[in-house]
Amino acid sequence: MYRFIILGFILNMIGEELYYRAALLPKMRAVFGKGDWVANGIGFAAKHLYYWWRVPFLVPAGLGLAFYFGPMRSLPLAILAHWLTGEIILFFLGIAELLGVS
Repeated sequence: MYRFIILGFILNMIGEELYYRAALLPKMRAVFGKGDWVANGIGFAAKHLYYWWRVPFLVPAGLGLAFYFGPMRSLPLAILAHWLTGEIILFFLGIAELLGVS
């Protein structure tokens, strides 16, 4: 069971990075110019509005992920950063559950 959860988690990250960074970000340059990565990062956070309590954290995360692929042109770095961000969130959620906060 955990293998499927982990696989889904990984495929979701790769899929989001391929869509938001590799497919959408280059097209956003025509509209937003050099601020394309900022618009992309905000759009990434807006996509997660169903987690409204996470949006304040997702805006900087989305900006960082868009920056890695935008000005730095590194999709592997964006995927790695997305994975690390997800791992940090899972770590703190696990700690919260252990402490009975959740």
